[in-house]
Amino acid sequence: MRGMSVKQRLFVEEYLINLNATQAAIRAGYKEANANQIGYQLLHKASVSEAIAEAKARRSERTAITQDYVLQKLKREIEREIDTPGPNAARVSALKILAQHLGMLHELDSVEKLLSRLPAELSLAIRRGLATHYERNGSAESSGDTATHTNGFHRTNGAS
Repeated sequence: MRGMSVKQRLFVEEYLINLNATQAAIRAGYKEANANQIGYQLLHKASVSEAIAEAKARRSERTAITQDYVLQKLKREIEREIDTPGPNAARVSALKILAQHLGMLHELDSVEKLLSRLPAELSLAIRRGLATHYERNGSAESSGDTATHTNGFHRTNGAS
């Protein structure tokens, strides 16, 4: 964390808690009125973004929680659901939080962009399929950690 101010170092530490740049800026001592803008600017500052990436890598090594780990666990949950249907919303929600901390949920924006480029009928069918999946499994609404957009596409809060 060389070449960073004390506030910037604090921002890095605070950002790793919940990956919310605005809240991290406030907790690091920046003015609340400017926290949104400052958080954005800090995330795009090379020294800060490098420090965040290094800290995330150290945390992954320390905890042995990697993207592969999360994907393997999600795969097991899918296989378990196929073999013996039942409530798994709590486990899936915990894995979603891990995935967020590993930066895996930013891909939802790409999915949304892809869906918007598809023919309307196909896009709507995929969105309905996703909504049906979440309704059938009860993990979307019952866990309280997802929001349903007006188009029926589910996305985790905080992933945008």
